[in-house]
Amino acid sequence: RRVAVCRELTKRYEEIWRGYVSDAVAYFAEPRGEFTLVIEGGLPETAPASASDVASAIESMRGDGTPARAAVAALVARFSLPRREAYRLWHAKDA
Repeated sequence: RRVAVCRELTKRYEEIWRGYVSDAVAYFAEPRGEFTLVIEGGLPETAPASASDVASAIESMRGDGTPARAAVAALVARFSLPRREAYRLWHAKDA
């Protein structure tokens, strides 16, 4: 992962180093001072949901009589969809 290593911030000899974690370990072999690390986030662990999975979930919730607000919230939580996209998919079935 990429990382930004900030040393001695707000002081006269502040230093900001950017690179990869493995390179940072070598660069700062003998660390001194105060450090702040900013580490890049990891990749999502699950594969994105297929369109058929989302469609079947919508049909199931419609069959159960789930209200639109609750259904959209469930789609967002279950499939990690943006709220607008979940709303659009829910209401696309109305047409």
